[in-house]
Amino acid sequence: MEELKEAKEEGVERIMLDNWKDEDIDKAVAFVNGGIPIEVSGNMTVERARKIAGCGIDFISVGSITHSFKSADLSLLIQTVD
Repeated sequence: MEELKEAKEEGVERIMLDNWKDEDIDKAVAFVNGGIPIEVSGNMTVERARKIAGCGIDFISVGSITHSFKSADLSLLIQTVD
């Protein structure tokens, strides 16, 4: 919370709460009171995002969506045929 207070005093454009507990996120939202957009991240799952979505945060980053992504090997080379 001390860093949050400092960020608010410095007039940052967005605050990232990384790996915060749900109850601490609630406290941060109340402290900022809509003055600065808040993003939460870290240990965020789709289920947890649903749980905290209505607490007043502006953005949620869910890394679990990309952590298990299976990539595909594609080529963008174009071959001409005569």
